[in-house]
Amino acid sequence: MKISQLKEFVKQVVREENDYQQLFKHMLDKSGKSITSMSDDEKKKFFNAVDTAYKAKSEGKLIGYNEAELSAAQQKIDLNKNGKVDGDDLAKLRAKDEVGTNDWHFKAIMKLYDKAGSFGKKKIAAAATSSTNASRKEIERALRDTDYEEITDISDKIGLKEAFNRMAQKKK
Repeated sequence: MKISQLKEFVKQVVREENDYQQLFKHMLDKSGKSITSMSDDEKKKFFNAVDTAYKAKSEGKLIGYNEAELSAAQQKIDLNKNGKVDGDDLAKLRAKDEVGTNDWHFKAIMKLYDKAGSFGKKKIAAAATSSTNASRKEIERALRDTDYEEITDISDKIGLKEAFNRMAQKKK
């Protein structure tokens, strides 16, 4: 899973959380009472009504507020197989898919950046970060946040193989 997909999934969860909070606030306002002023029976009825209303609205998509089964996409990223997508799963995905500083692509791109002139540095910065003015640290961060497929695309964009072939010929 790419970082962009992971970020989009987190945004979706946050949107669903906000939807639940808005529904909760609306139903609380509609009841005309605060939670603290409700009796235990009223609280139970209120929370059941909120959960029922939200389940109907979200059709079982929000994990944590109902016991709906995970969608096929969610099952793929439920790495610890506990029936929900949580922080542990997201951390494992991030660690699994990201390129490390020991990856040869990462090392080669940064070596090329260090040896490049102004134009070469801008080309590498643009390929890695979409900004020609990115600093070395920003480029490193962007490369670490890529997966293998993305870093090979960046390598192709900057002509990494060709550059190293030219450097090897100069040494001869």
